[in-house]
Amino acid sequence: MEVCGMQKSFFRSEQKHGLKYQRYIGDGDSKTFLSIAEKEPHGDSVPIEKIECVGHVQKRMGSRLRKLKALWGEKNLSDGKTIGGKDRRTDAIISKLTTFYGNAIRANSHNVNEMRNAVWAVWAHTSSTDDEPKHWFCPKGKNSWCKYNVLVHNNTVNAFSHKNTLPKAVSEVIKPVFKDLSHLKLLRRCLGGKTQNANESLNSLIWKYSPKLILSGINVTKIAAFIAACEYNDGMSQKAYDRINAKIADISEALANASMKKAAAEEKIIDGTVNSVVVSGDGTWKTRVGILLLLEFVH
Repeated sequence: MEVCGMQKSFFRSEQKHGLKYQRYIGDGDSKTFLSIAEKEPHGDSVPIEKIECVGHVQKRMGSRLRKLKALWGEKNLSDGKTIGGKDRRTDAIISKLTTFYGNAIRANSHNVNEMRNAVWAVWAHTSSTDDEPKHWFCPKGKNSWCKYNVLVHNNTVNAFSHKNTLPKAVSEVIKPVFKDLSHLKLLRRCLGGKTQNANESLNSLIWKYSPKLILSGINVTKIAAFIAACEYNDGMSQKAYDRINAKIADISEALANASMKKAAAEEKIIDGTVNSVVVSGDGTWKTRVGILLLLEFVH
């Protein structure tokens, strides 16, 4: 379904919108992209380029590291210890490395070489020790996020002590993962820092109005898509009500008046008597003693 839908969007883009779609933002699944590229919707002179979703690329780091941890399991590394355990490859450290990797891509989405250096800075910085500092790729100067390089700039590096670093045996095991995920071919597709967040946000709105678990026809799905597009573009704001000639203030006032009338009817009658305060149909308060005045609600 996704393949057919994307092919249709690309083939009709020029006729419907006067545009030639040249880039496809996708996740790790290349089936859809390959099907579009092979069809050449705009001819062989306009090739389709795949752009990676940074969020999905970031997830690859976490998936690869968790898979590596499971692969090694209880096997001993070069230092005679397992890959997991305290101060080694815990789930918290994997999450931290994954976040750092994603940040490195987003912060340098304008330059692929700087992006690659920033990715390697994550590996080198977290595996640095007092005996073997590896801060070559970390930013230099007093404003660097790397405390070691800040102290180098201030000529006070002797006072620095590395803490919470990965053991050398662990850093060497995960190095191939960083090598694969810092390949220039992959990082070039991350230039611009694009994501599928907007698409996924719109999709969630569509399925909110037309849940996948409930069988719906094409008309219901279209209506759900139209409503979702309105909400996504304008939000649940005054504009949406203006287009159907409804004023939120009037609606709110009418609902409030109805609620007040109901409250007056239910709460002001005590032991067969009527309290002196009731609400009229026009929303104003009127005083009557012993008589309940509930005018017909008129809006």
